[in-house]
Amino acid sequence: MKAPSLAQLQEHFKNLLIHRGSLQQKIEAFELALSAPIDTLVKTSNNIDPQRRIEVYSSGYVLRLLECMEADFPLLKKFTGPELFNLFAKAYIIQLPSTSWSLYEYGEDFAAYLQKTRPATDSLPAIFLELPALIAAIERTKSTVLLAKGTENMLLPSLQALYFTPLLATTHFSCPDSAAILKQPYPILELLEALEKDQSLSYPDKKDAYLAISRVQYRIQHTPLTPWQYYFLLGSQQGKSLAKIHQSIQPVQPMSFGEFQARLAIWLPIAFQKGLLIAS
Repeated sequence: MKAPSLAQLQEHFKNLLIHRGSLQQKIEAFELALSAPIDTLVKTSNNIDPQRRIEVYSSGYVLRLLECMEADFPLLKKFTGPELFNLFAKAYIIQLPSTSWSLYEYGEDFAAYLQKTRPATDSLPAIFLELPALIAAIERTKSTVLLAKGTENMLLPSLQALYFTPLLATTHFSCPDSAAILKQPYPILELLEALEKDQSLSYPDKKDAYLAISRVQYRIQHTPLTPWQYYFLLGSQQGKSLAKIHQSIQPVQPMSFGEFQARLAIWLPIAFQKGLLIAS
């Protein structure tokens, strides 16, 4: 019988470590795929057999990723408590194995996973079921913004030009990679601040909340937004003209185009100083 190649061994050992199922089930699948018993492919010693050696590596894989999740989502862990956080994170690790060489990328889908797997029950207030995904989304956004290419070496546009509204129509606005905007069903900034300071928590009423997260001089900024500011930044990300952005604002915060331009001229210096915009 032909011995498996190094590439085959690597692929099947990876599957043995990260795929779902009991250890015995995975070992049986491993032996079947390679047509060889486990003890001929895994080094043994007097102190440890092949199955135990595989178990150590498999457990180590989960625990290492769990440590990464704890580092990426510290406020979520504070909010849920260690036991519930570990339950969430281990389920995520088992159901969504890592596909990247970078540990940083691993938590990218955690907020969406929590939202998708949120239990449907009336036994708890809705906010307690919704908050884990919302907190995870903000923490992941902060990590992304922190590592993205920023505006630290860029010059701010002339404030005089920004206040001169006729120039707005010919200015192209975009958002840097180090700025992100979120629309969430609860305003939770104060709750996150309380978590950071280990203070008692006050839960907000449900209403749309708009938030920008950016990096300025390598420090994270949280900026609450009004609806029109959120949709202006969203339209700038999408490359829309001011006229089209104005149209998108009407359903949530109606105003004339002249009022929109006037508000924009006043707010733009703040947006640039917060690292939310690039102009050209």
